[in-house]
Amino acid sequence: MIIENVMESCWTSDAERDKVLYDAIEESLGCFLNCELFIEEASTEQDERLLTAVRVFRRCAEVCHATAKALMLWETRDHGELQDVVGNCILRCRELEFEFLQYPERYSTGDDENLSRAIKHRMRKCNGAVGTCIRACEAFLRDWFEVDLVE
Repeated sequence: MIIENVMESCWTSDAERDKVLYDAIEESLGCFLNCELFIEEASTEQDERLLTAVRVFRRCAEVCHATAKALMLWETRDHGELQDVVGNCILRCRELEFEFLQYPERYSTGDDENLSRAIKHRMRKCNGAVGTCIRACEAFLRDWFEVDLVE
């Protein structure tokens, strides 16, 4: 509902392009919010590895936030600039996906490890948000600019 209100007069009038734009905005905002929540929750943890993780999460949050704003203002952006912003979002989200590999215990449910259940849960939520953000941004680049990113 929020995105519809903000974008009320900014849609393209092309249903397919609008759907891809909506999805990219929604998923970049979702990734931003999940990263911010992780950063907040990680501040209560004792695991030293989280210091590095917080930096990666913060960069990803900043880029996802900037991406959502750029997408919402697509009419006023240079197409090359918009492509760069969305491409950078994909790169930062992939960097965060790599960071998740440092925490294999995020999928365990026991209490005998360094990470609390709450932070493991938030990591799993962020991991999912990052994946959907990448896919939505890739679809945006593909559908709007015919850019296909290869990994």
